[in-house]
Formats: sequence, C-alpha cells, structure tokens
Amino acid sequence: MGNETSVIAGFDGSADAERALAWAADHAEAVHLPLRVCIARGDLHQLSRWADQWTAGLAQEWADDARSLLDERGVDGEVEIADGNAAPVLIDRSKPESLVVVGSRGRGVFDGIGVGSVAQHVARQAGGPVVVVRQTARRSSRRVVVGADDLPESLDAVNWAADFASSRSMDLCVLHSPDPPVPVSGTDAAEVLEHFPLLREREARIRERVELVREGHPGLTVEIEMSMDDPREALRRASRDAALVVVGARGRGAFTGLMLGSVGASLVAHAGCPVAIIR
Repeated sequence: MGNETSVIAGFDGSADAERALAWAADHAEAVHLPLRVCIARGDLHQLSRWADQWTAGLAQEWADDARSLLDERGVDGEVEIADGNAAPVLIDRSKPESLVVVGSRGRGVFDGIGVGSVAQHVARQAGGPVVVVRQTARRSSRRVVVGADDLPESLDAVNWAADFASSRSMDLCVLHSPDPPVPVSGTDAAEVLEHFPLLREREARIRERVELVREGHPGLTVEIEMSMDDPREALRRASRDAALVVVGARGRGAFTGLMLGSVGASLVAHAGCPVAIIR
C-alpha cells in the first residue's frame, strides 16, 4: 500500500476501537505489513497518584483485550501502552511510512477534547495516511470510492485507493466534482461538460491519469463518475454504498485544504463507511 511499512491502530477498549482494530488487523494481513496497537493512558503530569494507578490498570485491561482480539483473528501484533493523551500520541507516531487507524468515536476517558475529537485531530494533523473506521452501511459492498481532481497531488489518493481495491479484489470508483461549482441545477454531467470547455479539459486530464492507474493494476475494474453536487454531499452519498471512501489531503476547489477543511471533517463525522485520508 503506497510507501507504508507498518499499520498503527489506536485502541481504548471501546466498541469503535474494536472495529478499528479489526479493520487494521485485516488490512495488515492483506498487505503483509506489521501491526502495532497503541494504547494511550493519559497525561501523567495531570494525574494524581490514585489516578495514575487507575489508568495503569485500565490501560493494561485494554492491552489484554487487544491481544485477545488479535489472537481470535490469528494476527500477530505488538501492543504498546504509551504515556500521553490519545491524539498527540498517535500524531507523534504517524509518519509517511505508517498507516494510522482509529475509530470514529472513543471513550474520551483521558483526552479533554471530547469523544470523537481524537479521530478529527488525528485525521487533520497526522504525518501520514489515516483511516477513520466508521460503521459500514452496506457490509457486502465490494466498492472503493476515491474523490479526485486533475491536480498531480490527487494521483496519490487514486493510486492508494487502487492498491487497496486490488489487494481486496474490489472495484474502484473515481468521483469528481466541477470547480468552480457550475451555476446550474437539474442538469446531468454530460450536458454540463458540453457547455463548459474548461470542465471537459479537466475531466480529460482525470481520465488520462486514471488510465495510467488502470494500466498499473491489471484486472482492476475502474469507473469514473462526475457529480454536480457539493463534494461533501457527493462523497457522503457514495460512502453509503462503499466499503471505503478515500480522499487526498490537498485538492482543487472544494477538495482544497482537506486537512483543515470541511470535506474531510464531514466524512470523518458522517460517512457511511471507513474513510482514508492520504498524504
């Protein structure tokens, strides 16, 4: 998968963390990468001696739970208990060569930033790719959706999505929206392209790059879909029928500045499947 050499899963004993660990374990096994489970026991500088003992015991319980989950799946993995709050611990460990996997919501026991905010913080500030595992609306889906534009940076996300889809024998859908937004309603993509030459040029560039990706992944079924909707809505809707939705950290128009923008935050909070953010 891309340049990654390891998978790091954040774990706090919650149901969402269990789903994230299961996803990370399956992925690590599918792409033959080592798995590391990271458990954050809180900021010890802000804890009393009693709280220190309590968090140490709780973290050990979570570590035992994580090992049991891995044993059930027959997957090897290193389990680490780290001092510090979950978001900064995971961000510190995130590198371009690691894939960080977190649940969309956690217990919020130690971080003072609110339940669910760990996923947002990690997704925005990690040094490498991140997968936020949300419940899949359609568990039988064999479809990966990637949001793309015609910029070179977008090719990284498309390649990552193609690698993932190929490793799981899934299909790939490359979804893009016009930039700037087209000031029309009730119009299909073909009619829009007929009247906007610049959009035709951009779609042609996207198709050229997708063909390169297709050539590098023999046997992969790839479709290109253009949506007239806001990218947030288009990707959220597509996620309800997908196994994974993938977006790049930077892009054109509404895909720009994903690390700090509304598209990534919207998907992390509302997607109907796991979300991969690629840097």
